[in-house]
Amino acid sequence: MNHDEDRIDELLRRSFEGPVADDGFAGRVMLAVPGRRRRVAWPTLVGVAAGIAVTWASLATSLSPSLSSQQWFGGGASFVIVGMAGAAVLSLLACWWGLSEGSRQ
Repeated sequence: MNHDEDRIDELLRRSFEGPVADDGFAGRVMLAVPGRRRRVAWPTLVGVAAGIAVTWASLATSLSPSLSSQQWFGGGASFVIVGMAGAAVLSLLACWWGLSEGSRQ
């Protein structure tokens, strides 16, 4: 705080001895405010399951994973492996973000 705010706070403390009476206004407002909606987990679980299924189905029919893994273990990084690693990192970040948002409730 700066000097002026300190003086204002001091004046307010001397002028008012306690909380201002509101005749229950604050309590009525808090009763009228709707509570937080409960989040459901099934859309997230369905989305994760669908993502896993689609990824598995697309990779199971192509030769790219086997060729890419040979390149990866041979010391080279292919576009598919880099893309898969990037998708995995983004998925983990999205999961972390979702869990951290869910824990704030």
